[in-house]
Parts: sequence; structure tokens; C-alpha cells
Amino acid sequence: MAIYKGALALLGKSETDAAVMDYLKSLGATLPLTRPPRGEKETNVEVPGC
Repeated sequence: MAIYKGALALLGKSETDAAVMDYLKSLGATLPLTRPPRGEKETNVEVPGC
């Protein structure tokens, strides 16, 4: 459940926010994040091993 609590605390923050970047790095996500195609409002990030 800790993984979800950490994610919930970051809702609404930019992907460039230091706390968000640290969280994604701790999960092993590749940074920088790729931008979604024009017109898309959301994107998914694949986290290795999850």
C-alpha cells in the first residue's frame, strides 16, 4: 500500500516537480518522460518489475 500512498500524495503535480521525479526514479521509470502526442490528455508510464 505504500506505493499507492506515495502516488496519491503527488496527484495534481507536474511531471517536472522534484518530488514526482524522485518518486518515478525510485520506481525505476525512465526519465525524462516522453510527451504524449498532440491532443492527448494523459499518458501511461511503464514501470519495470511491477
